[in-house]
Amino acid sequence: RRVRKYMLCKVLQPQLLDLPVGARFLSAQNQNQALILWFEVDPEAMLVPRAFQVLWTGSSIVPEGATYLATVQIELFVWHLYELTPPESDGA
Repeated sequence: RRVRKYMLCKVLQPQLLDLPVGARFLSAQNQNQALILWFEVDPEAMLVPRAFQVLWTGSSIVPEGATYLATVQIELFVWHLYELTPPESDGA
């Protein structure tokens, strides 16, 4: 297993990251004015898309079923990071 870093854009729309299956979130921080996420991953595992959304304080309502991960301050903004729950499969 390895620790890998990934960058999210500072936008309010949901964003996808292709992460190895089983990737475990470790931290989110400001690195050189960028929003960086660190995950513990198996680099040999298949990649799967996972959805994340950042919101600034007071910007909008947290999406239903989202899981809070971290808060990061970058310049004047305070960003709140959530992982979005994938929609339930209908078995089709």
